[in-house]
Amino acid sequence: MTFTLSRANAPIFGIDKDGNVNEWNEKTAEITGFSSKEALGKPLVSTFIVPKLQATVRNILDSALNGKETSNYELEFTTKSNEIRYLLGKITVEHIFNTMPQPNSAVLNFLISDYDS
Repeated sequence: MTFTLSRANAPIFGIDKDGNVNEWNEKTAEITGFSSKEALGKPLVSTFIVPKLQATVRNILDSALNGKETSNYELEFTTKSNEIRYLLGKITVEHIFNTMPQPNSAVLNFLISDYDS
């Protein structure tokens, strides 16, 4: 399944319970200019989201990590070349359990992607 996600023709990225990137497929790398090696382990919001939206995005991601999905949400990414990329999509929740029965990972699947406003 990891191969499928990495090669999907839509940007798919994920975060762990601490908000750090744990999935970053090839399409996300193409759109942002950051390779998966550069993105993995970095805090998604403070590293890649434009400053004016960071608090809102952080709240939405916290909700996702607690099981609430969000549809039709727009993110503004700062690319490696300091451009803005707008991604519109759905935040889905992937329940991965460790020793406690609480979700600790969210997959962000942006199927309608990369447009300029």
